[in-house]
Amino acid sequence: MNKLPTKYKDSIYLYYVQELSLKETADILGVPIDTVKTRLRRAKEKLLPLLNEEDMFYDE
Repeated sequence: MNKLPTKYKDSIYLYYVQELSLKETADILGVPIDTVKTRLRRAKEKLLPLLNEEDMFYDE
């Protein structure tokens, strides 16, 4: 996750780790809710290749 840009890391951290709502996350970051949704989607898109690269997913 450290390889992500700060704006994506912050969104992921607040929403998934701190378990804040989209509205709370948006308020803290000072951006619209739709921006938070976009950042979360883009962060997940960027994380998938990184996780695959690190062999985080295993086929059983």
